Amino acid sequence: MSNNSNHSYVKEVAERGVRAYRLLRSYDDDACVNLHHGDCVIPPHPVIRNALREVADKMEIWRETKRGGISVELNRYRVGSLMIMPELREAILDDFSKSMPSTFNRTNAVVHIGGGVTQLVAALFNHFRQSNDIILMFAPTYGAFLCAALTVCSNIRLVKPTSNGQITPEHIEKALDECPEAKGIFLINPNNPTGQYFRKEELEKIAHLIIERDLIVITDEVVHKLVLDTNNKFISMASIEVDGKSMFERTITLRSVSKDHGLAALRLGYAIGSEELMNTVRISWFTYATSFNIDDLAQYLAFIALSYTPDEYYKFQQDLLRCHSDIVITFVEDINRRASYEALKAEQVSAGMFQIIDLSGLRGKLYNETILDDDHVLCELLLQDGKNGVGFFPASCGGYDPRDMKLRLTLSSPEQDISLGMKRLDDFVQKVLRFN
Repeated sequence: MSNNSNHSYVKEVAERGVRAYRLLRSYDDDACVNLHHGDCVIPPHPVIRNALREVADKMEIWRETKRGGISVELNRYRVGSLMIMPELREAILDDFSKSMPSTFNRTNAVVHIGGGVTQLVAALFNHFRQSNDIILMFAPTYGAFLCAALTVCSNIRLVKPTSNGQITPEHIEKALDECPEAKGIFLINPNNPTGQYFRKEELEKIAHLIIERDLIVITDEVVHKLVLDTNNKFISMASIEVDGKSMFERTITLRSVSKDHGLAALRLGYAIGSEELMNTVRISWFTYATSFNIDDLAQYLAFIALSYTPDEYYKFQQDLLRCHSDIVITFVEDINRRASYEALKAEQVSAGMFQIIDLSGLRGKLYNETILDDDHVLCELLLQDGKNGVGFFPASCGGYDPRDMKLRLTLSSPEQDISLGMKRLDDFVQKVLRFN
């Protein structure tokens, strides 16, 4: 793919996402069931809420004489900090060390924080723009990252998805062969939106490719605690060693407290890597210039979340997500039974908060004189279905072909919303079949 055609592809996918968000927000009311959001499964653990109450007790209200208004000062938790709190750094490394081998030397690790993982991604892309380096990303992906790439004018190559949406070592090798000038790859592991995550043998194959070609890896592990497959645990790319060489030296790991701790509003993400690698990419230059980094209150709550959230909290989320995925699959099976053919497809999710529903069985059919041949069209028709509207997210916003007719559903929605939304999808399918 040429530079111009790839830029067009990145821009096209990013613009689909912006268009979809605008559409969905215009129907964001009580009558429409919202299954497109990216919120967490359950509220933050009580240990976080208790910490917030304790901090709130220290707040002082004082009058600002210059304007006569009321301002709030929270002792030292007042303004953005250019430095990470030492306590938070240690908590991040404590948590990260659980994914690493016992030989991991944390004194060689550098941690940067930013306004969510997306800001850190923008910082990294800004570095690669300055160094004129190409990084390969693989669809399906998270659309906001593409917007970040376009914002900083970074030369990111987005590799089109495979037929089943799975990213394999062979797929990565082929992409690297076609773009030998690439300096690294960007992986979302577990993937948003498919939930795919790499097994150890797959990571080792990818690591061989990276080491042989002297590349780096950026890996987004935001939902690494939300792995639902009990037979295969999550393994971090940074923990892989091949031929006596550690991938930690070549990996920048991105994580946050947004999804697995229910703290998306804090906008706190963090990047971990070796001192040599992190000093090269200069993340802090960008985060300082764009947001003065993260205030101390957010850092304090992230410290509490990483240090004191019990494992039972994550297990509860995992069980809930499995249950919600089962509900979706049961509805899909029932819809197909009534349709007497495979109108919809959905598979059990391996990790993460999202489920892909494939409606390609409806492609080419008519609904109210509209041909169903595009996932955005499908999304809009589902929203417009009177008081029976339901909001899904078009999967083409992550790089799928719109004609694949795939929609993304958020499994972290309340159970009653999922059941009602799937019932409305069922009603829509029955109407389509009656029209045809």
